[in-house]
Amino acid sequence: MGLPHYVPPFFFLAFALVIQSVSAARREYNLTFTTAAISPDCHSFKPSTPSTLLINGQFPGPTIHAERDDTLVIRVQNRIIAVNNEMVTLHFHGIRQRGTPLADGVPFLTQYPVSPGEDYVHEFHAQIQAGTYFYHSHVGFQGVSAFGPLLIYDYPEDSKDHDGGMSLPSSPFEYDEERIFMLSDWWHKDRHAQEQGVLSENFTWIGEPDSLLINGRTIYNASFAESDECKGYDVTTVDYGKVYRFRIMGSQTLETLAFGIGNHTLTIIEIDGHYIEPVETSYLEVASGQRYSVLFYANQSVGNYYVHTDVRWRAVHPQNGIAIVQYSGATDPPKNIVPDLSQLPSFPKEYPQWISSQFKPFRLSASHKPLPLDITSPAREVVLTTSHISLPSGVSVWAINGVAYEMPKTPILLDILSGTRSTNPNYTAAALGDGYDVTRKTYPIRKGEFIDLIFQNTVILPGNCEAHPWHIHGHFHWEVAYGSGMYDPSVRPQDGNPNVTFVTDPFARDTSLVYPTSHAYFDVGSAPVNETKTPVGCGWKKIRIVADNPGVWMVHCHITAHMSMGMQIVLEEAVEEVVATVRGKG
Repeated sequence: MGLPHYVPPFFFLAFALVIQSVSAARREYNLTFTTAAISPDCHSFKPSTPSTLLINGQFPGPTIHAERDDTLVIRVQNRIIAVNNEMVTLHFHGIRQRGTPLADGVPFLTQYPVSPGEDYVHEFHAQIQAGTYFYHSHVGFQGVSAFGPLLIYDYPEDSKDHDGGMSLPSSPFEYDEERIFMLSDWWHKDRHAQEQGVLSENFTWIGEPDSLLINGRTIYNASFAESDECKGYDVTTVDYGKVYRFRIMGSQTLETLAFGIGNHTLTIIEIDGHYIEPVETSYLEVASGQRYSVLFYANQSVGNYYVHTDVRWRAVHPQNGIAIVQYSGATDPPKNIVPDLSQLPSFPKEYPQWISSQFKPFRLSASHKPLPLDITSPAREVVLTTSHISLPSGVSVWAINGVAYEMPKTPILLDILSGTRSTNPNYTAAALGDGYDVTRKTYPIRKGEFIDLIFQNTVILPGNCEAHPWHIHGHFHWEVAYGSGMYDPSVRPQDGNPNVTFVTDPFARDTSLVYPTSHAYFDVGSAPVNETKTPVGCGWKKIRIVADNPGVWMVHCHITAHMSMGMQIVLEEAVEEVVATVRGKG
């Protein structure tokens, strides 16, 4: 496979000057929630009531297209007809919402959820962001099906078109066309019952997914392949000799997935909306909430090639995460034939395989630093230690520093804007402790602060340690260090500790996976019995943010069940400037 196609830096910079005169557009979308009974994996299971959420009648939902500097106006319409008065929201995953916190879509934090028959209008500016994003519901377990792609293009180039009717970006890399791969998971269970199970006194885990979907399709197993309603595997068509940008989106709600395509290698060029120096790989590892763009070179023999996803860092591995890449001119793809496992791309099992230090931010030239960050300056550290505990009521929760998140009765942002919530938090007192304000039930941070958040994994009974993908609303962040065991703030880069890695050239992203570096989930029972119940560290990651976006922002594990069980906190950022910011004076 050849090297990535580069656009010379002088061309890119010259083009950047030209586009300053291009008028930004105002793009409006209506996204309507309804329900249906569907079987995307061809299995016979369907809920007794049509409870699968669709957006504009589609699964996944329609693609939102925009160009950098555009204004997006998105009307969310709840048209669910059901007896349980189901409310909805939409969050635009990875969009910073700089100056527009009301558009972030978090229920009872930035807005009231939208009731049946009602609408909610999000308006935000796609500023300084271009790349691969997606939208999804932030209410309960609705994100299992209520999601869709959101693509923001960089500098317009009229000579190329894509299926959205807009110009392709003049990115630092050349390619002919692009394709979308949305990864998701599916259960043969009613999502309402799953949600009630993890929140009730008689705790019932949601279980591992029955199927892994690619673009909303797969086949559960061979016995269902020929059913009348079975649409078979998703098929992506390519032309021999062309270069494609494949956008892979982790819209699954539980597991981290490996992703590969038979007989092909992939060249990573974008992670979470930021270009990186190209990395050639045989597979990707995509946690919930993460996104990647890869260059795919259609340079193999004309034919059909299987796309495969598999679960990593969990014990159960559904073998049906399959799709097909078909070269034009090939025989009809075997979209209803369940292949033998030997026909699918395989993935390494060793640990660790996928670490952030191998990726570097992309540079147009030696002097160009994208989103520069001073990682040598002191930062306030906030250690967030996770634990799985049972409350006296019998409810099982995920706690952070011993506190499980409780949803407010009224949205915090609206209380700030109405004046019913103080805009004068005690930043000093919070900083002297672990960062948490017990009165406000948030983590207040000052404008301009550098904050290092340390996400600390701990062993949970019966001796497991899980991988957790952490997503931060309203910000990019930089992974600056990670290690095994328990975080030790006294360890420095010059100490040469083999259990700690310091990243000297971090890149920006918005969703980071904290690995189980010992007592991993697939080694059930290997951890020692801990009679004292003192947290046993089993991996951590330090990420840095800059407090430059006044608002209230959720920080949470992107595993939906964990988040629902309390694995989330709120950053109250520059509260004294929130009102002026929202009113356009900040």
